[in-house]
Amino acid sequence: MIYGGQPCDNSRDAHVTLADLPLEILLMVLSFLSLTDIVEVSLTCRQLRSITKFGGLWEALSRDHYGVISRDPNLEEIYKRVLAPYGVLLGTWIRDDYPVGGLLHVKFKAGAIVGSNWRPHPALGQPLKKTNIFRISVENHRTVIACSIDEGKIHECRIETETGTQGVAFVTECICPSLHSSSTFVKCKWVEASK
Repeated sequence: MIYGGQPCDNSRDAHVTLADLPLEILLMVLSFLSLTDIVEVSLTCRQLRSITKFGGLWEALSRDHYGVISRDPNLEEIYKRVLAPYGVLLGTWIRDDYPVGGLLHVKFKAGAIVGSNWRPHPALGQPLKKTNIFRISVENHRTVIACSIDEGKIHECRIETETGTQGVAFVTECICPSLHSSSTFVKCKWVEASK
């Protein structure tokens, strides 16, 4: 048997498992895997399960995959429930279906993804007006997508991503439109600002 370009000495154990790798190498290998693959690795043995619980892994994944720097003690759950499914939303977007919709800046803040709409102020010459329109967070071990953050009537909404020939887009849709003071953000389609 050839191992690493050299014949293996059959008198020694020629089998090296993933769990035999040094921690820093194993963390590097895990950082290239998808969330689904990391979960699969964690199911193989107790040692690998404990390594996938290591906070440094989730810090590296959050930084490398989404540009998020966080030392939140719940980062594993935040990564699995917020960043992995909704991290694609991080960045700057424009409203696809509104003539003067302004910009939507989606960022990670305090363990959540927050979407803030910046639009022209009604009075010319004034700074842009900021309205936080959604927040994606983890509460009681479940993902919560909240709408109408700045209006004070927080309630649930839906966010659906779309991938097509024009790139990534997403739709935010309120499930309680009667709670909004205007219909401006009840249902919006957002496209990448760079497109």
